[in-house]
Amino acid sequence: MRLIKATLKNTLAHTGALTNTSGQLIPADGTSTKPAYSFGSEPTLGLQRTAAGVMSVVGGTLKGTRTVGEVAMFLKEPPSLGKTTTDTGKDWLELNGATYNVTDYPALATFLGVSSGIFTLDDMYTSGRFPRSRTATTAARTAQADTVGPHTHPDVTPTTAAETQEHTHTFSGTTGAMNANAAHTHSIGSGANLLQAGGGNPGITGSAALGVTQISAVTNATNIDHGHTFSGTTAGRSASHNHTVTVSTPANTGTTETRPVALSFVFAVKT
Repeated sequence: MRLIKATLKNTLAHTGALTNTSGQLIPADGTSTKPAYSFGSEPTLGLQRTAAGVMSVVGGTLKGTRTVGEVAMFLKEPPSLGKTTTDTGKDWLELNGATYNVTDYPALATFLGVSSGIFTLDDMYTSGRFPRSRTATTAARTAQADTVGPHTHPDVTPTTAAETQEHTHTFSGTTGAMNANAAHTHSIGSGANLLQAGGGNPGITGSAALGVTQISAVTNATNIDHGHTFSGTTAGRSASHNHTVTVSTPANTGTTETRPVALSFVFAVKT
């Protein structure tokens, strides 16, 4: 019996006790260092029952459960993440623009359509790109720069109807008071010029002067302060005219990006 047991253990590479149920050999649950099912060349790699209805791979990873080329978002770096060209044998490669050898990741290279040499992954890390769906005019893996689409800034104080129609402006007012108190004279002229014979004055004949040497008079000053009123209407204003509107740009919030509320993830592709 001991020989049979030893033979079974060596054949099945099983480390736990075997029980017989309905004619089948059923192993124990196993542990993280001694899985229930393991391999002769790597006894710590295998399957373990970790909870009711839960079977886990211990000592390594299980291939084929995720599709090669699938992109996933992680809240933190997964245990097997490649980030540089020298990384090999990783389950995930971060989308950070790194270049890898086809021989190191042949399945992913085939998925990307690269048969030999090297391939470069897309870069979402350097500038913190946002993912988006492909469209009829934008193919998958197309990297796009920042852009601002066409838009308008409406005037918050639009022009009123009165400002866009033909119109005039009336004006009126009164000047300041004018003081006319200063006395002044008006010179009439000399007698020789006014009353000499032949001087052109009616009723004067002969050539002798009349003996008048100077005649002058002083007018009376009108002692009244007075002003002048004025009024009028401007010419019409053509309805075809412009108003300059200045639109101010609010201050930014301390960043160089325009973005919605966001949460950052680790973007990685399955190898």
